[in-house]
Amino acid sequence: MPLPDTLRRLAPRLLPLLACALALTAALSRIPTSDAPHWLVDAPQESALPPALHGERIPESQDAESASLTQLADGRLAAAWSLPGEQPAIAFSILERNGWQAPGLIANRESTAGSTFAFSRRIDAPVLHAEGGWLHLWYAAHAVDARALAEMHHLESTDSGKRWQPPRRLNTGTPSGYRPVAPALPLADGGLGLSGLSGGDAAWFRFSPSGQLLEKSRLASDTDVHHLAVTALSPTRALALLRADATPHLQRQISDNAGLAWQAGETSDLALARAPFALTRLQDGRLLLAGHPAGDSATLALWLSADDGVHWQAARTLSQAAEGASDFAFPALLTARDGRVHLIYRERGQGLRHLVFTPAWLRGEAA
Repeated sequence: MPLPDTLRRLAPRLLPLLACALALTAALSRIPTSDAPHWLVDAPQESALPPALHGERIPESQDAESASLTQLADGRLAAAWSLPGEQPAIAFSILERNGWQAPGLIANRESTAGSTFAFSRRIDAPVLHAEGGWLHLWYAAHAVDARALAEMHHLESTDSGKRWQPPRRLNTGTPSGYRPVAPALPLADGGLGLSGLSGGDAAWFRFSPSGQLLEKSRLASDTDVHHLAVTALSPTRALALLRADATPHLQRQISDNAGLAWQAGETSDLALARAPFALTRLQDGRLLLAGHPAGDSATLALWLSADDGVHWQAARTLSQAAEGASDFAFPALLTARDGRVHLIYRERGQGLRHLVFTPAWLRGEAA
């Protein structure tokens, strides 16, 4: 079919433009694209909050074990913890103006089996994370016991925890599975990073904004890892602290590409007991750790580090009792958007205790 006269006259002028456009498109297609992750990390700033310490108990949490904290979009706090026993479950509560609300169960053996068609003898290790109006919960379901097969599960709520979608099992790329370890760290693209333990193996997982597992990287350690915590130091740099068999001193792992790869760093001077510990980054950039000193499981203490976890200074002793007289365990830390620090931990026979304090109180100033 012959071209119209107008197009035939314009063709000599259009052809060079079309050729340039095609060349430019081809050149752009060859430019490497980067989807390297970046953390969402605020620049350090000094806090003007006066010294303050406040504490209260979370109701119906006497049997609580591992716990996790997050802050909702409207500023309220939410907590999740595991309940052991013959009816293992994950409990959930929100802190309202009149205190912590009576908890509800958001995952149990039946709901896990109903969605994944797999029997679970034990459910534990909840990691709670708020993202806008959404809430994410990861937890581990064990087919036999806490040291055996631990399959990681994930469920979501789009209404700040009023209703939860059925859990789904995540393929973490190993037959033995992983149990998640708090906290989850937000990425600039809307995705999330999460650490996990499988036996003595420690790994880091990167999830897309839709929850798809994109990458998995291993945190190197010479011996079995009992616990770890990860925090972002800058948009690309992250720190992992590992308590392994080889020494009570915390091993440091550094990532300079937002978790894609990890390298061993200088060993920390802080020695801890073989028990869970918690880590958070304060508003001023320092690190705060809650845990048990080596050989002293009756004491729950706080330490501060100003050099990315190499050296630590004792800040406060929160709870101390004669050996065997009490049990302070399963700490969870959160730095809120206003700069205040929230800590929950289990006190045997009393349930979960929630403390709120400021950086000024950490410096030893009176409340």
